Amino acid sequence: MFEIRSLLTHRANNCFWLLDLLLLIAGIRSELTSHWPAECLIRYFANCLFICQYIAGILRLIHALDHEEDGSFLIVCEILIVISLSFACMKVFAINCLRGSLHTLRNFIIGTRVNSGDESFDEFQQLKFFRSARFMMLIVFGLIASDTVLFMIPNRYADVILGLPPQLYMIGKPASSVVNFLLVTFSALGFFPKYLSNVTYIGILLIGMHSKLTSLVHRYRLMLNHPVSSPNQYFEWMSCEVEMVSIQQLEYWNHLRILKNIIGKTFFFVHYFAIFSIGTSGYAIHNVGFNTLSAISLASTLIFLLEYYLLCLWIDKLQDVADSLGSTISELCTKMPYSREYHSKYFGLRASLMITWINTQHAFSMDCMGLFKISTSSFTSLIDTAYTMLMFLTNVCKTEQ
Repeated sequence: MFEIRSLLTHRANNCFWLLDLLLLIAGIRSELTSHWPAECLIRYFANCLFICQYIAGILRLIHALDHEEDGSFLIVCEILIVISLSFACMKVFAINCLRGSLHTLRNFIIGTRVNSGDESFDEFQQLKFFRSARFMMLIVFGLIASDTVLFMIPNRYADVILGLPPQLYMIGKPASSVVNFLLVTFSALGFFPKYLSNVTYIGILLIGMHSKLTSLVHRYRLMLNHPVSSPNQYFEWMSCEVEMVSIQQLEYWNHLRILKNIIGKTFFFVHYFAIFSIGTSGYAIHNVGFNTLSAISLASTLIFLLEYYLLCLWIDKLQDVADSLGSTISELCTKMPYSREYHSKYFGLRASLMITWINTQHAFSMDCMGLFKISTSSFTSLIDTAYTMLMFLTNVCKTEQ
């Protein structure tokens, strides 16, 4: 048993070690990486690279606006790049502001204060969580690495939309070539870690809270299937279990409120940025046709859509487990054996369980700062809204012509 616990602890450290590594590449300091010898150097390099990309993006946008003959697609593309960089910057700022809350949730997920009472089941759930989190982190690092390699391939279109701004050509041809190569090559390394760090962190927390809630559901199922040897022993045991699970569930809800607050604020920016990115890229493709530049814009938009959909999917999965918890509690209330001798304990336990069941019905719904409920159905509404924006931009373009 000790070896299993050691293995789980090692996996947990690896899981969050990868997350801290991603945060470091994004230029965000964490408790673990702060002790690394090269931490400051890596963090300063990441932030300096991002600042250079941001300044270059603004200068390219100014140049595109001053030279309309370069094409409307280039203007829209540069606007999208600047807004994407701004959005990534806001995500990093959000992580820094919510550092304390994120750390609290992280410790709660790693801890064992919420459990099912079945040690082997809890260890299995933790193992599933660590594997899922590690798999997600590997996908993120694979995406960053593959995009970095692709940008190393010479491409004149990438040089136009991601390279050195024309205002800086005065530094000379050799220096311009070097700076242009660095800007294009490290575009993915400068942008994606900052952009993906927020959703990756929240995704891991949602998966972890899903695992903890599954353990609570299993605890109620064990209570439901507990044999009734004698009314005295049953109600004494049930009273202790209900008290213990109520304490654990209350602690879970307190941490869930923290997570709901984080998701509500984060999703607000994700929602409106997704609408803008879909509308603008669709407008550009509609006007200039499908080419390499529009393909890059479309690929970026798909990443933004995937981020939106995954957040909705993780929240729906958490709600599914919550529904299972509610049905299990309801079944436990129905099947609890009645004893005239323990009449008061019977109704006291049922009342406690019913209150818990009622609270469960509304505790897990998440909303975007009170504007709308977050679920996969909101993803469909997003597509409709983005299409409306696309039609608006198209009509504006026709009016100006």
